[in-house]
Amino acid sequence: MRILITGSRFWSDRAAVETALRYVAAGLVPEAVTVVHGACPYGGADTIAGDIAARWGCAVDEHPADWDMFGKAAGPIRNQEMVDLGADVCLAFPETGSRGTWDCVRRAENAGIPVGVDYTAIPVPTNAVRLARDVATGNLVQIPWTPLQTNHT
Repeated sequence: MRILITGSRFWSDRAAVETALRYVAAGLVPEAVTVVHGACPYGGADTIAGDIAARWGCAVDEHPADWDMFGKAAGPIRNQEMVDLGADVCLAFPETGSRGTWDCVRRAENAGIPVGVDYTAIPVPTNAVRLARDVATGNLVQIPWTPLQTNHT
């Protein structure tokens, strides 16, 4: 399973990222999971997800933007590259003003990749959905968004 991560460089809720990763990768051995992210040099959701995946023994596929070569277009180019390589699901962790995160979400949706958005740091839109695993089939399905319960112990 390829899990594409996109999120704010200021994201700091490690428990939310770990809970979301556990949720979509439930029942899979670490060797069957690859976490793909944009390798933001400032940290945030990318770094958190990469650290968690590495700790679990999952493959990590980093795609840093080439700002020197592409300037302001580097982020969208990198986002499209990650989407073009394919993913089974995209997990997004936006904060207010997360333009790059929403760009990646739109690109993933346009490519038919299911997207789960964590709305804990921004206002929840009226039509928000999240991904859940259907107990009967094991497939990911979209349901109305509610925060996932996390264990902070």
